[in-house]
Amino acid sequence: MKTNKLLLSALIALLTCNTAVAQTTCPNPVNLVGLTVSKGILTPAFHPDVTNYTVMLPCDVYSLSIVPTPAAGNSISHINSTGGTVTLTTATKQTATVRSTAASGYKDYSITIICGFPTSIVYQTVNVMMSVNDNPNVNGGFTFEKPYQWTKNGHPISGATLWYLYLGDGLKPYLTDDMYNVEMTTNGQTYTLCSGVKFIKLVDN
Repeated sequence: MKTNKLLLSALIALLTCNTAVAQTTCPNPVNLVGLTVSKGILTPAFHPDVTNYTVMLPCDVYSLSIVPTPAAGNSISHINSTGGTVTLTTATKQTATVRSTAASGYKDYSITIICGFPTSIVYQTVNVMMSVNDNPNVNGGFTFEKPYQWTKNGHPISGATLWYLYLGDGLKPYLTDDMYNVEMTTNGQTYTLCSGVKFIKLVDN
């Protein structure tokens, strides 16, 4: 008798999930079961209940493919992309949407893809100083808005909000593995370099 009750409870739970009556206790039937990208890293890591993601394209990469995995019996459609392929240019961002559709409805997952600036837009002048090439005549036509924000190993450097970063005389940042980046705003949108850069030794000091 006890076994029959357990089987009956399991059957009721299964039917309830299939009819999407109790979504708080059953897996959502419209959820994706997987979501990957061909380039970059999906942030945060995929979870069926998380619907907003960001991908920063690596340097010299200007397109990627979005690969969703639907639950059995569900269908997938791509919005704002061509079959799941997104192509960008330097200093742009685009949001692509993946729609998972089930008999009970649909659910959208948004992926914002960001293409930053190439590291060549930053140049080092001395051992302790880096600068942004802010001349639109030679930097690809970009005009930057103040302030800038320089970072070290992913953390903002206090007071470093000019077009150049000066660390101070006597320091030897080229002896470290510290990675520097800079936030630059153009047309109201803020971007960083596609990857961090290190100081190199230019002259003896």
